[in-house]
Amino acid sequence: MPTSSSAIVAFPDLGSARKQRLIRLQAVHEITSTMINHANEGSWDKVGEMQSRRADMLKEALSAPFTEADEEGILSAKVLELQVQNTALMALVSTEKQKLKEQVNTAGHQHHAAQTYLA
Repeated sequence: MPTSSSAIVAFPDLGSARKQRLIRLQAVHEITSTMINHANEGSWDKVGEMQSRRADMLKEALSAPFTEADEEGILSAKVLELQVQNTALMALVSTEKQKLKEQVNTAGHQHHAAQTYLA
């Protein structure tokens, strides 16, 4: 009696892959929103703590190229939203860096003035 071994070949469910990618991108969107809120509140330690996790999440979400799974442009649109968020976050970081630079310069001038007065 001949025996046959047949296996069912399962092809990846592109809909499921897209759904997982959207979930990951949404998680990045949410953590970025939280970081922007912390930045607006001046909680820069919290922003720094979240950055590494956000970078890892973003790398995972964008690790594979978009293919046919993004026919409607949904994933691309989500990435564009993240780019807008990132631009906003980077603007806040840049503004804070400038403030810190000015504070350091002011403190340096004050220190120099005090040293001159005490000499």
